[in-house]
Amino acid sequence: MRFYGGSTAFYGEAGAASFYGSEAEGGSGLVVVTSDLVPSIMNCAINGQAFMIDLTQPFYRAYRRQLAPLVRSQADTSNEPGEQSMDPNGLWRRSFEDWRNGAGQRWLDRSSSLDNNYWTSKGVDTLSTPWQFTLLPDTIDADTATAGSPTMWLIQAGGYVYWVTGTHVYYTLATNFVPGTAPTWTSVSGLPSAAVLGACSDGYTIYLAYGSTSGIYTVEPGGTSVTNYLTASVAGTTALGYANGRLMLGIGPTLYNITAGGSSLPTALQVLPNANWTWTGFAEGDQVIYAAANSGGTRDSVYSITLQTDGTTLEPGPLAVVMPTGETITCIYGYLGFLVIGSSQGIRLLPGNDAPLSPLITIPFGVYCAAGWGGFIWFGWADFDGTSTGLGKLSLENFVNESLSLPAYASDRMASTQGSVLAVTIANGIPVFGVSGHGLFMDSANLVAAGYTQSGFIGYDLTDPKIAALIDLQAESALTYGSYEAFISYDGGAFQSVGLVSGPAGAINTLRVPIAPGASKFEVQIWLYADPVMTTQGPTFTRFTLRSYPAPLRPITWQLPLILNEEGVSLSSSSAGYDPLAVLVALETLAQAGSPVTYQEADETYIVFVTDVQFLPDQTTSKQHYYNGLALVNLQSLPVAN
Repeated sequence: MRFYGGSTAFYGEAGAASFYGSEAEGGSGLVVVTSDLVPSIMNCAINGQAFMIDLTQPFYRAYRRQLAPLVRSQADTSNEPGEQSMDPNGLWRRSFEDWRNGAGQRWLDRSSSLDNNYWTSKGVDTLSTPWQFTLLPDTIDADTATAGSPTMWLIQAGGYVYWVTGTHVYYTLATNFVPGTAPTWTSVSGLPSAAVLGACSDGYTIYLAYGSTSGIYTVEPGGTSVTNYLTASVAGTTALGYANGRLMLGIGPTLYNITAGGSSLPTALQVLPNANWTWTGFAEGDQVIYAAANSGGTRDSVYSITLQTDGTTLEPGPLAVVMPTGETITCIYGYLGFLVIGSSQGIRLLPGNDAPLSPLITIPFGVYCAAGWGGFIWFGWADFDGTSTGLGKLSLENFVNESLSLPAYASDRMASTQGSVLAVTIANGIPVFGVSGHGLFMDSANLVAAGYTQSGFIGYDLTDPKIAALIDLQAESALTYGSYEAFISYDGGAFQSVGLVSGPAGAINTLRVPIAPGASKFEVQIWLYADPVMTTQGPTFTRFTLRSYPAPLRPITWQLPLILNEEGVSLSSSSAGYDPLAVLVALETLAQAGSPVTYQEADETYIVFVTDVQFLPDQTTSKQHYYNGLALVNLQSLPVAN
């Protein structure tokens, strides 16, 4: 920038120093003081005081102008070498090589960010095996019967899988679920033609609740034996479940423990405090039965019911959980001592009756079902994006925050459709899920054609601009099947391809990132593609490293060897002397004050700080009250704007 002012001159006698110059108002109220003696008569000026520069000084105190260093020198004091050991003057690195903490973290590398936690993924398995991710199986229709209705259950009992949908009940052997082959379903005969209001199993017998004229029916494995177990009216049934050896029935606000069949309901176990509340589900806990109650979304709750001391009857339950206002309970499920609570806003975990409820994992369209297998819990994830609906998966082996019982999670199997996911089970090791209006889906024999992970924002913990330069990509081994591709986004913009790696290729590949103006943050997507011929094969990806050059706005620094002499000579050979002590004190005052001042050289004017002043005398002044000499003055400008 330049400042133009009226003509000024330095007038002074030995013993008197003057910092007079023209003044102009600068930004933020700064008074800009300049000297018209620069550059024609004097070399430079500080705050309006003109100086001559001694250009004969040795290197260590010669005139020097440079950009401030980009990074400070540092030493790696950690016990193990890592990225912190790299030369900070080289490209800065951000690596990601373990996805087991799952999705949900918007920033990859802020000081509060968690290791191994990324933003989102689709079509890939990031939770099953540490230090890698792979493509998931694609899905196929798992039924040849009617499409799923607005109510649906998938229940396993006695080696069979039962699909309850609307007025229909179908069954098939669990072993009939083989990737790529839809099982054959058989309809259960002898049941009422009415819609099923609730369904559950004790592991052997299926219980089905119907309306006022039908009560509860039971179905034995294989659908060969159908019995009208309870003939009493169960009109208005809102929940039916089997937990800890007890058949539980909710009819509106009234809760029953059904201990025997017959023509009448037992005495109510518990009645909710408001007649408009309803029981919505039951789940097993550690020596408790959890019962969920819907209050309309303002005070949805979970009660914990225990055995009385006689060991035969149940004790009405106290509150175990009160949900946040506006969060409606849509399902509950117990597994390995954990209570999974699906709600209108997502999913939560309760690790025990006296433990705090985990933070919410947001699932935008709510969670209506869950099923456990091994160390994982699958849950319904409706309308994951504009093309797919399917399942998510919780890991009970990796917790993002163990003290808060917040598990790692990620998306899982998806079907190319839209709709609410109402039921899920794991049959013969294969996730099977039901979508309202579309029916059932299960694993294909092939992998999905493509899937990806998205890193979350990478900012290098620095808000200033960076230039992405290189990205290192690593697979488990040399690429034989399929391919993978890296994409990058600048400051939240559209993703653009960095490059595709296909076979045959080595395990490690380095790609140049498309050069773009400096960005504050980046995101990286890694896409995996199944082999187009061997569709059951695809790459196993293990690491990416984004290497970037930091490009913050940097200040200019000067080292100025200024002549302080009572008898000086200017560029025009005229006298340029002044009182060295007075000028030195003025310069020191500027340094101590720390206020911005103006610095002129050539035709340019800068806003600077006087950071240091050293005086090197060489002889006494003529009046012998001080010294002539050299003032070594250091300046630093404000960062130069683009």
